[in-house]
Amino acid sequence: MKKLLLSPVWSFLVLAILSYTYYINPPFLESIKLRYFDTLIVNQQPVENNIYTVNIDESAINEYGQWPFPRGDYAAIIEDLYARGAGLVVWNVLMSEPDRSGEDHILALTMEQLPVILTMLGAEEQKNEPINPGATIVNSDYIDRIPSVPGTIANISDLETRAVGSGITNSWAELDGVTRRIPLVVESGGVLYPNVTMEVLRVIAGDPSFQIKLSPLGVDKLRIPQFGTIQTNTTGEVWIDWSQSYVSHSLTDLPDDFAGGIVFVGPTAAGVTQPIATAAGSVFPHEVQAAMLGTVFNEANISRHPDAATWGELAVLISTGVLLIVLARWTYIGLVFFVVSVSGIIGLSIYVFNTQNILIDGAIISAFLLLIGIKRYVLKFLDEFLQKQAIKKQFEG
Repeated sequence: MKKLLLSPVWSFLVLAILSYTYYINPPFLESIKLRYFDTLIVNQQPVENNIYTVNIDESAINEYGQWPFPRGDYAAIIEDLYARGAGLVVWNVLMSEPDRSGEDHILALTMEQLPVILTMLGAEEQKNEPINPGATIVNSDYIDRIPSVPGTIANISDLETRAVGSGITNSWAELDGVTRRIPLVVESGGVLYPNVTMEVLRVIAGDPSFQIKLSPLGVDKLRIPQFGTIQTNTTGEVWIDWSQSYVSHSLTDLPDDFAGGIVFVGPTAAGVTQPIATAAGSVFPHEVQAAMLGTVFNEANISRHPDAATWGELAVLISTGVLLIVLARWTYIGLVFFVVSVSGIIGLSIYVFNTQNILIDGAIISAFLLLIGIKRYVLKFLDEFLQKQAIKKQFEG
């Protein structure tokens, strides 16, 4: 009976249970895995970009007065940004109702003279008519593979029609409430609308529209002709690379020269808008857009193929676990393999991400191997202890 209890068969059983658990990937495991990916992504060296955020913060509210500001003030702000060398202004303030101050015509006139990209929201119902650059769609029968919203909330017509572009700002959180990936295209009523990032790139490139090729699996290719192909997953999403930095300024403390940079303007004052939970912490929508633009422009194609990655990681777990259990028969050889395999898997996942931008799970695999190793060596040392006790009793008798 004792021999059965101390048999390595139990370690193989633990390995089988852990492998099956990894395969079915319950929510708590997926959450741990995503948190590990967050660590890999946010701990990279920052990449400098000519991208800026201008925050309508508490000091701006104190200076300009009650929010929202009269749209004549918006016009003055946009004119000031261009006077300071902005290359393109992205105005992340939704204006779906006429200005209560009656100054829409002032902002409209400014937008006729200066290029401004506006934003819109996916919503349950349609409100106002958004401008749409249109898309060349190959295999449109598979448009249902793209993230969808029932309707859109756009800006009032006088402003929407004068914008050089208008992009969706919606984001979809993961199961733990954190936003890590953003779709570059969203479907509504059979029409594809670009994300703000796509609109900025399209406007800069001078293209009238974008191109998308669909397949039964989803997005096959997404392209802005003068910019090139943009790598996404099958749902058209891109992982946000938080190493793509931007320079942040308060509206009341602007630099003298934006040096032709892209300027994202949005509110950050308390109670005005809600921040988004991301791998980098709570971030405001226009800051997410700034990081996304750097991600796509610099082709920081963070990738993870769920099926291939899961099967590959499962194979590593099973093969390494079996070797760990077998080699534990030789104490020191097994211990060396144990330490090397656990630390090596974490090191490999870090190396692959840093060199290839591919996300591989190192956390759960290493944790499971740690559990198997502890289980195996506890039984081994217990067996050796009991044998020594038995020999001792023989001498005492």
